[in-house]
Amino acid sequence: MGATRKESSQSSVRTLKLTITGESDLDCFYAKALGFNRDIFPTQAPLLPTDINKLVKILGEFGVQRVLISGAEPLLRKDAPGFVKAASAHRNIREVRLVTNGTNLKSFADPLRKMGLKKIDLIHLDTMNFMKYQRITGKDCLYRVLDGVEKIEKLKYHEICLNILLLNEINNDEIVEIARITRTRKLNIRFIEYMPKVKNYDPYSERTILTVLDAQKMIENYQSLERVYDLDQDSDVPTYKFLQGQGKISFISRADQEKEEQVPYLQINPEGMLYHSFAPSKPLPILEQLRKDSKDPKLKKSIEKLFATTRDSKTESTADKKPATAKPAKTVLAKRKTTTEQARA
Repeated sequence: MGATRKESSQSSVRTLKLTITGESDLDCFYAKALGFNRDIFPTQAPLLPTDINKLVKILGEFGVQRVLISGAEPLLRKDAPGFVKAASAHRNIREVRLVTNGTNLKSFADPLRKMGLKKIDLIHLDTMNFMKYQRITGKDCLYRVLDGVEKIEKLKYHEICLNILLLNEINNDEIVEIARITRTRKLNIRFIEYMPKVKNYDPYSERTILTVLDAQKMIENYQSLERVYDLDQDSDVPTYKFLQGQGKISFISRADQEKEEQVPYLQINPEGMLYHSFAPSKPLPILEQLRKDSKDPKLKKSIEKLFATTRDSKTESTADKKPATAKPAKTVLAKRKTTTEQARA
């Protein structure tokens, strides 16, 4: 999740999304609806930092400037800091960003910073309430996430973004309090509209969506926001802040998310399959070739063809695919709520 980037054509593929694991230590009730998948079986020959070092040197020559390291949860891999260093292997790489749920952030904060990481996006941090967090994620570990955020603040990471999914009847009473964090702390808060991609798993199918306009109005009723103009910002999404506030606030609507999905990028999964976002069903297996001879002209030619992928070749999206069986996601949240209430009693 993030702001929309200004890239639109085949020649402007500037981002590599690096998925280093399909494992996750959280089980968010909305994960399937948003298209998040987890590996059932461990990868036999997992992607290594040395593989990414070689790949980035190739992609950098084709114009890639930005690398997003994610998972499911990337910090479940002990060698995660190595990927940060490998992602900066080419002089053209201007930005390396880690996307994490933050449960293991405190223990990784120092080694990640030493490897040069400056920007972190935290996801699944949709509440500051311990009971609600357990309902949303299925785990009682909000304290670990908050400790991790404090640790990276002390280490002076350049950009720390908290991505808050707007969940009606769950966190709408916390919007103002979460926004107030930016008054005294140099954190970027992104309020994101809930936008399911797999309808059959949507736990909110019968609920009214909490929009970014609703969230912004709540905050403005508390205190007016002023627009922030940043020359380095590569996003079309407006950014705001409180008067004399330390952090920033942005609102990402469904329209913004749909626009972001039109931005081309390359992605590599833990098995070493590289593909273009316009043709996810046509992956290029490159792991064996990378390890054998990363300077092989045939390998570079194959990768070059990926950059030539056009929108006409885009295949059926995840949102259009219907699973054979789909358990009602509403029951998951209901069960967690019952368990939480029993624990409270």
